Amino acid sequence: MALKDLSKTNQEKIKKHSSSHKGGMQSKHIRNMIRFMTKGDSFSVAHKKAMEIDKKSKNNKSVKRSYGY
Repeated sequence: MALKDLSKTNQEKIKKHSSSHKGGMQSKHIRNMIRFMTKGDSFSVAHKKAMEIDKKSKNNKSVKRSYGY
């Protein structure tokens, strides 16, 4: 599950795409995409899956919790 496991074309796509994400290649979004792509998904399918995870993660963080202290 590493960038080197992808084809040169997909490596370049991921590197270019990572510049639009905070954290670059180390961002959770990019790491998820690499994981999906090494399991056989295309760039676009991996991106959609990573976006779903990002969306769920963002929703969980925005929930205000009241602990009543």
